[in-house]
Amino acid sequence: MSRARFHFEIFWPKLDDYEQVVSDAWHGPTSSRGPLSQLNDRLRGLVKALQRWTATKIGGIKEQLLIARELIHRLETAQEARPLTEAEAHSGNE
Repeated sequence: MSRARFHFEIFWPKLDDYEQVVSDAWHGPTSSRGPLSQLNDRLRGLVKALQRWTATKIGGIKEQLLIARELIHRLETAQEARPLTEAEAHSGNE
C-alpha cells in the first residue's frame, strides 16, 4: 500500500498559526548527517507537522463541505416545493 501524497493547500498561509508551525518544524532537530540528509529530515518533519496541524486546525473540512452541500440541496428542494413569500424573495437583495 502506498502512502498518500502530501498536498499543500493555498489557504494555509492565511491562517493565524501557519508561520509558527512552519518555523517550529523547520528549526526542529535533525541528525548530524550531510546537508542533503538534513534537508530531507527537515522537509519530512515539515510535512508531518503540517499534516498534524491541519488535522487539528481544519480537521473534517471535507465532511463539513459535504454536509453544507447536502443542506443547500435540501433547501433548494424545499424552495422548489413552494413559492417564496415576498419578504423571502427580497431578503437576498438588500
